Amino acid sequence: MIRAAKKFPGKISTHIIVGLGENEAEIIKLLVELKELKVKTGIFAFTPLSGTKLADHPRPDIGKYRRVQIANYLIYKHNFKLNNFIFSNGKLINIDIQNEELKQLLSDGKAFETIGCPDCNRPYYNEKPGGIIYNYPRSLEFEEIEEAVNESQLVFNNE
Repeated sequence: MIRAAKKFPGKISTHIIVGLGENEAEIIKLLVELKELKVKTGIFAFTPLSGTKLADHPRPDIGKYRRVQIANYLIYKHNFKLNNFIFSNGKLINIDIQNEELKQLLSDGKAFETIGCPDCNRPYYNEKPGGIIYNYPRSLEFEEIEEAVNESQLVFNNE
């Protein structure tokens, strides 16, 4: 992918699947590297499929997934670098930005919408009917944005 990205800058895209045993620091480091290579990324939650070797593998924790979505959004839309993210034991625990500014950046809900190939929103690609929505294939309602931000455990309402 690195060779292709260098040969065809801005023309390469890839999907990142969250929930296969990696930690948040590893994913976010990869996202920063891919952005620097001008590789577009789509983020998806691991979805176990019956009949496969990983059929019993759990889906990723929604908090972890939300933190990765937020990091991806900040990296690609607001040019954040790896040193803007603070980790503890591989988990994203804070972002080097004022709480109110982070709330403002996330207030439109775009960080939580499905992203993938250009002009594709893959509605409900990794969701189960009636289950947790990992990627919204549409603009979010205010309550949905608030819930997604709260699930990330990165923004605190009392600050």
